[in-house]
Amino acid sequence: MTSNKKRILRNIFFLFIGEGVSGLILFFAIAYLARTLGPHNFGIINFAEGVLTFFVGVTSLGLDYIGMRDVAKDRGKTDYLVGTIVSMRLLLAFASFVLLTVFVIFLDKPLVTKYVTVIYGLALFCAAFFVDWVFQGLERMQFVAAGSIIKAVVFILGVFFFTTGHEDIVLVSIIYFLSRLVPAIILLFFYVKSFGFPGLKIDLPAYRSFLKDSLPIGLSIMLGWVMLYFDSTMLFLWKGEGEAGVFSAAFKPVVLITVGIVYYLNAIFPTISRAAMDNTDMLRRIINTSIGGILTFFLPLAVAGNYLAGDIIKMLYGEKFIGGTAVLGILLWWPVVGGVVNTYIRTLIVCGKQRYIIWGALTTAVLNIILNIALIPVWSGVGAAIAKVGADLVTFLFYFIVMKNIVEIPVFKILFCPLVSAIAMFAYLKQDSIMNIWLGASLGLIIYFSILFLMSRIMPIWMKSMIEARV
Repeated sequence: MTSNKKRILRNIFFLFIGEGVSGLILFFAIAYLARTLGPHNFGIINFAEGVLTFFVGVTSLGLDYIGMRDVAKDRGKTDYLVGTIVSMRLLLAFASFVLLTVFVIFLDKPLVTKYVTVIYGLALFCAAFFVDWVFQGLERMQFVAAGSIIKAVVFILGVFFFTTGHEDIVLVSIIYFLSRLVPAIILLFFYVKSFGFPGLKIDLPAYRSFLKDSLPIGLSIMLGWVMLYFDSTMLFLWKGEGEAGVFSAAFKPVVLITVGIVYYLNAIFPTISRAAMDNTDMLRRIINTSIGGILTFFLPLAVAGNYLAGDIIKMLYGEKFIGGTAVLGILLWWPVVGGVVNTYIRTLIVCGKQRYIIWGALTTAVLNIILNIALIPVWSGVGAAIAKVGADLVTFLFYFIVMKNIVEIPVFKILFCPLVSAIAMFAYLKQDSIMNIWLGASLGLIIYFSILFLMSRIMPIWMKSMIEARV
């Protein structure tokens, strides 16, 4: 148990360093781009990124998760898994790029939008041979961290040194492609140095076997695109580039938070894979602790973020993006709900219950589409934000019911103390007498954690659920 705990802490440390540093670098680069390009052109590059992300889902089809899981379970199969999965992803990348190009040809938008989208699409081939999933399965998270940091450094250097105005939008797309190409080559180099060059394998029976296992995850990833990009895409097509740019700018800080949660869950994924095989009680306690930590630390951030939303927007992007204040306030609740949902999803994967993931993703996607179609024409970006959070709330309820028959987690009991503390924090922040909002938010966080501590002293069951897990 002690070795498992050390392994998890080491994995979390490297991913925290890698994703924390790279996430902050990319965030500063995006903030600079938003100010440099303006809402209109910023909306274009986010549209191109959304199109790319959809086709990356087609290229991946969940194969990286299956590969990561199988490498963690049997490291002797690493060479076979890499050769087979990379071959599959290269074939899928070629097909995806063809489809993306056809889509762009028929897109009723100016040529600059088409050029930018196609150049972004070239990153599909980088994604195909990006072998970070292998190092995650082997629990060599330092290579994963290095890949993330290299990607961010290449992007920010290109952006800061070569973009100076809104006319550089095509150049931004080239920099984006290079920022994906360089780390992919470097990680492949380190893999080859350690294991030799992976022989590409054309093995149709193996392809069918992998697809049977990964397809539910892959479809859920593609449906997950709806939650991430359908709203901004609809805003782009219905309300114009400027409205999409403002919404996307407000969404970027939320993405940074969400990425941190996702990579934390990826760090513990190999451990929960083994726990699912050997010890259901340990699995339950690891998941219990993970959900407890997510709720405890991200509820107060959502409350404080709502209080500071307008100032955050002005500080990051300037007055041109101030229309995103209400959007940011709503979207800050998304990582809280999504963190629990993503924990459930990984638990279902390691328990071999992928079929529930596709139903959950389908529920989210359908609700998101319906809500966006209903709310965007009336409330624009605010309606899109409500649709995003509302659809994930319903998905959480779906997974909560499903998990009762697999690994029951008392999420509402875990939620109770953080929620009471967050309500007290919100009541304090709503006082009109607070003069300095940044000082007020800091004091609010102190109040939150103080009440949480006091409640844990008088409610030991909650504290036990948070710290008893031995991983």
